[in-house]
Amino acid sequence: MTNKKMEGITLNIPKEKAEEFFHDALCNGSQIRSYGIGLDYKKVDYQKAVADLKKIKGKRPFDNEGQICCEEVWMQILRNGGKLTLKDEENSYGNRSITMKHVHDRMKLVPFRHMNDMINESGDGDTADVILQTIFYKEVIFG
Repeated sequence: MTNKKMEGITLNIPKEKAEEFFHDALCNGSQIRSYGIGLDYKKVDYQKAVADLKKIKGKRPFDNEGQICCEEVWMQILRNGGKLTLKDEENSYGNRSITMKHVHDRMKLVPFRHMNDMINESGDGDTADVILQTIFYKEVIFG
């Protein structure tokens, strides 16, 4: 469980929920690219994750074009023990890599307001941006 304390309130967030929130942030956090940051991973990890998802989910389409959504693949990379890296293309913030353990451990660092938005399903692009920054950098550093 991931714990979050805020003014005497403790939220117990199961690992599955932390993963769900992070997946949602990956899907909605497109503004992070505007900071000159891109997501990177090993090509072999991506290919293995795609193959694993096809075995797990069968041959049904994953999106309107019948493709597996990249966010699903990124999550599977983490589930397989791989890493995702935020690659700083402008050399302002530095590269940061994470594993699934970071997702589980760092969700408790997400500012309460944004965590509350995720729990209440009222998160937006800003919420996603904050979650991604917190998981990768342990804090909100830009935006």
